[in-house]
Amino acid sequence: MKHIALIFAVGALLVGALVVPAQAGDIRFGRAWAADKVLREGCHGYRYQYVVRPRTNDWSLETFLHRPSGGILQSGAFAVGADPKRGHDRFRICNDSARPGRYKITGKLTWRRCNDLPGPLMDCHQRVRWIKPGYFRLRRA
Repeated sequence: MKHIALIFAVGALLVGALVVPAQAGDIRFGRAWAADKVLREGCHGYRYQYVVRPRTNDWSLETFLHRPSGGILQSGAFAVGADPKRGHDRFRICNDSARPGRYKITGKLTWRRCNDLPGPLMDCHQRVRWIKPGYFRLRRA
């Protein structure tokens, strides 16, 4: 009977973990942000910043720019070796595909942790966490 209760408890924890929104974000793993901006005529790069705190030196970050309606307008990517843990980039936004409103930047941080044992004994696990999202307003000129 104890085994059934244990199985039920573990199952409940797993189901609970699946219900948590993937993009809730956690500042302990980093964040993304941008200042409010003016939507200009044509297509332009609009700067945003990020900082990540991976648990190892083997990491990558995917960023997503969400429209005010919720859909994804653009994405970006950063990786160890090519990009710093703190930096900036630009989303290219065109006024014919965007509208004024409140935009959201989310980021998915992925890293690998290995046990450093030799050869076939080496075991690696991938971890994924969402960083704290940022918001900015895009207004008409």
